Amino acid sequence: MEVKDIKKEKESIISFRKIAFKYINVYEEKSNHHSNLIDNIKQTLINKMNFTDSFKQTDSIFEKSALEENIKLKTHKAPLSSSLKKSLNIDRTKSLNERVEEMDEFYQKLQETLSDSSPEFVKTVQFQRFKEMNEKNVELRVIFFFFGGSEGKC
Repeated sequence: MEVKDIKKEKESIISFRKIAFKYINVYEEKSNHHSNLIDNIKQTLINKMNFTDSFKQTDSIFEKSALEENIKLKTHKAPLSSSLKKSLNIDRTKSLNERVEEMDEFYQKLQETLSDSSPEFVKTVQFQRFKEMNEKNVELRVIFFFFGGSEGKC
């Protein structure tokens, strides 16, 4: 009986050893896996910080280049702008005066035509509204042409 008990005890010790070795192997694998994950996370953070630094450097280079280009454009534009503005204002003023004269002539012809064909129509509210709308349109064109654009169209 003692031999059987000893044999049983040996087998149970062997099975406990196998279980202990398996447990140790699994623990080491998980530990290695966790350390690999931690290393990967550290490397990712380092790469991200390097990328962010590179991005900041590139962004500052672009910003500096844009500022330099803007300064170049302003210095190039400044001497030309005063003489160019004067000539543009003179041209615009001439053009505006011509447009105003054309519109006056148009109104005179329109009023003559309407008064000849229908004298009462010139006195109607519809015609007066039409005339006011056209005058406002001309004023807006003049303002837009003088301050906003070169074509004088609304």
